[in-house]
Amino acid sequence: MLARAYPFPKRVRRGLVHAMAFGWVVASLGACTSAEDVRQDEVRARLAGTWQREDAGEGVRVLRQMHLRPDGEFTERVERSATDASPQRTDYAGEWSYDGTHLKRRFLAENGRAYAGGQMRFATFPLVEVGARDLVLQDTISKQRVSYRRQ
Repeated sequence: MLARAYPFPKRVRRGLVHAMAFGWVVASLGACTSAEDVRQDEVRARLAGTWQREDAGEGVRVLRQMHLRPDGEFTERVERSATDASPQRTDYAGEWSYDGTHLKRRFLAENGRAYAGGQMRFATFPLVEVGARDLVLQDTISKQRVSYRRQ
C-alpha cells in the first residue's frame, strides 16, 4: 500500500533520488571551485601594477621595470649599463596570467616589433609571495628567489 502513495513508479523515484544526489555533488564541487577562483582573482589583483628590480654584478647593472595591467597585458623595460659600455635598453610586451601557483608571461614583441615566424617566448615563475610592496618569485633555472618592489 505504501508504494501507491507515491505518484511515480519505483524506477522513476530511484532516478530522481540519483539526480538530486548528483546535483548536490556538482553544487558542492562548484562551491569549492568558486572559492579557489576568488582567491586567484584576489592574487591577480595584487599582482597588477608596476614592479621594479635591480641586479648588479661583474661590472653590469640591470634595472627591470615590469608593468602588469589588470587586463592581462604586460610591458617590461630592461636597462643594462656596464662601466665600460653605453647603456642598452630593451622593451618587451605581451600577455600575463596567474594560474594559482605560477606567474606566466608570454612575450609577443621586443622593442615594438612582433616576434616573426610564430616565435613566442615564455617565462613561468612559481609565485612565492605578493604583498602590498613586494613580489617574490622563484627562478627555477638559477634556483634563486627574485624580488621586485612595487613602484
